[in-house]
Amino acid sequence: MSQHHPAPDESGPWPWAPSKLARQQYEELSSHPTAPTPQDAVDQLILRIITDPYGAGSTRSESRPEWDRVAAEGPVVIPYQVHDPARNPQVRQRAVIILRILWAD
Repeated sequence: MSQHHPAPDESGPWPWAPSKLARQQYEELSSHPTAPTPQDAVDQLILRIITDPYGAGSTRSESRPEWDRVAAEGPVVIPYQVHDPARNPQVRQRAVIILRILWAD
């Protein structure tokens, strides 16, 4: 597989947005002092995803497209989608969409 080298204007972290569900889950983490997962662990995984969306996770299953991915660290699991105009001409802007924030008990 060939490596994608970003153009100069594509350097740095990718813009990202949470889905409505992910935003709600994130807010629940920040408002519960006894949250099952520390919010900074979630923040670190999100940072890893937006810094390197293809390297941070893997495709959710072999039958799923390359842009439909999931990353995990410890008990935290974050499914996400990579919107990459360099790999998908239907996408206009590069971005990462955080779909959900999950954690194992």
